[in-house]
Amino acid sequence: MTVAAAYSKHRREDSLPLKAETAAMLKAFFAFKTPEATAFHVPDKTADMFRADLKAADIAYETGAGVLDFHSLRHTAGSLLA
Repeated sequence: MTVAAAYSKHRREDSLPLKAETAAMLKAFFAFKTPEATAFHVPDKTADMFRADLKAADIAYETGAGVLDFHSLRHTAGSLLA
């Protein structure tokens, strides 16, 4: 998958390798979308949405080890991928 420089964190074109199964799923997902369409709907208040999801799942936002937020999820995902 290629991310255009305008959307990349480092403002350069990035390429991300995908498993064949993941690529097939994304191809099917995007099959009926136009090139101008938004890929995924992301709400404006994602932090509020995430806290509501944590509450619904009975997961504490803040613990003695810190807080559970998008930033910590990103680091966890990176650690799992590594």
